[in-house]
Amino acid sequence: MFQDPNTIGLKEDFRNRFRNVSRLMDCVGCDKCRLWGKLQVNGYGTALKVLFDYDETKNGENPPLRRTELVALINTLGRISHSIAASRSMQRALLTDTTHMFPVHGAVPSSHHANALGNNRRVFRDGNNNFYYEGDDDSEYVYGRGEAPERYPWERPPPNPDDGLWEDFMSEWNMIWGTVGHIWRSWMDIPHTLYQIIGSELIRLYNYWLGLPVPPRMWKLKTPTPRAHTQPAAYANRDEL
Repeated sequence: MFQDPNTIGLKEDFRNRFRNVSRLMDCVGCDKCRLWGKLQVNGYGTALKVLFDYDETKNGENPPLRRTELVALINTLGRISHSIAASRSMQRALLTDTTHMFPVHGAVPSSHHANALGNNRRVFRDGNNNFYYEGDDDSEYVYGRGEAPERYPWERPPPNPDDGLWEDFMSEWNMIWGTVGHIWRSWMDIPHTLYQIIGSELIRLYNYWLGLPVPPRMWKLKTPTPRAHTQPAAYANRDEL
């Protein structure tokens, strides 16, 4: 944190401002002190003491850390990481207009939140402090590599009343051969797909072994089905038809 030579003065300034906290934390061996109990629960006092009183260039002169000090450091790091991840998740929710998925505490729910109560899903976090919603949306499922195209080969194009027999035949022909080509490309991508699956499963296993939150699977088995916006009923409701 203080590797830059220009921040030496900043470190001294912080040390002087938190001198009282450092003096209080000199009595870290008293388990009956209420003030130490509060600081131990919060962890910030011990973390500041260790941060400002330790010198990474003098490892032999630094006093050994107690278990409570290590716990306070880890708890402080966890709180800061969780706060950063929560702010990142809230920013993403604002950009995607999904703020109704987050509960509102200490206030009367607005009509927007009240109408969205039926769509609430549980939010959980993976090992990289990324937030995910419980379940997934089939409309965002991608078959194969890359991003989802506007139309897969097996999805019929919108009907045209002016098309004749030949146009209908060519539409079916293109759909069949496009689907066959997609299947062949999928078979050719099997090595890459297996590499991605094995890598993601090893990451999940490693997080489980370390006791970290296990991220959700990035893959699943699903039969190709037309999406909702490509169904005939979706075209029938369009204004231009």
